[in-house]
Amino acid sequence: MKKRIVSLLLTLVMVLSLVPTTVWAAEDHDGQVRVIVENTTYAKADGAAWDGTLVDKWVDLVPGSSMMDCIVSALGSYSQTGADSGYITEINGLTAGDGGEASGWMGTLNDWFTNVGFKDIKAGDKLFAGDIIRVMYTVNGYGADIGGDWNTQSDTSLAALSFSEGVLTPDFASDKTAYTLTLPQGVTGIRMTATASNKKIRSISLPTAPTIAGWRPCPSITAPS
Repeated sequence: MKKRIVSLLLTLVMVLSLVPTTVWAAEDHDGQVRVIVENTTYAKADGAAWDGTLVDKWVDLVPGSSMMDCIVSALGSYSQTGADSGYITEINGLTAGDGGEASGWMGTLNDWFTNVGFKDIKAGDKLFAGDIIRVMYTVNGYGADIGGDWNTQSDTSLAALSFSEGVLTPDFASDKTAYTLTLPQGVTGIRMTATASNKKIRSISLPTAPTIAGWRPCPSITAPS
């Protein structure tokens, strides 16, 4: 099978910026968003009501609904406290403060921590079909243990980088800026997935794509013929 080689120069503009995890609407999930609720920081053995992933499901994105509405819908029969007031303090018996004074619930939209309330992120404005909402329990540093450290706001490095097609060489490392992506013949678009070291910083400028800001996923990149 013929293969094509794409040389990728990840300039300092990219390396010193952050890319949100790429989000693409999965097949058969048109008009829906994915909601994940998890506790990976406070073990049940240490006293947590539960740990691991509680919810991972697609829910309908109703016109006019909010990120909070989607979370409540995904939780279903699981208990929650605070959604009506705009700040969730408890989910299925796991409450803010249980894991220490800095513990509680935080959330990301497309791998970015939101800087407004979940109720303020509305369908058709900042929330769209195919988006991924992740609600996580933090114990240390008000989010530092789940990728959002208030004390390292100057850290604009990438933690991981991958592509939907092909083989990237060398393996990604934050101190490397030049890579080669080997693509199978016939590939016309590449979907890039990158993970920020600090998910509180929400901007990127790429030589091959428009500047992205807010909580939007990065676009596909057209593969050269």
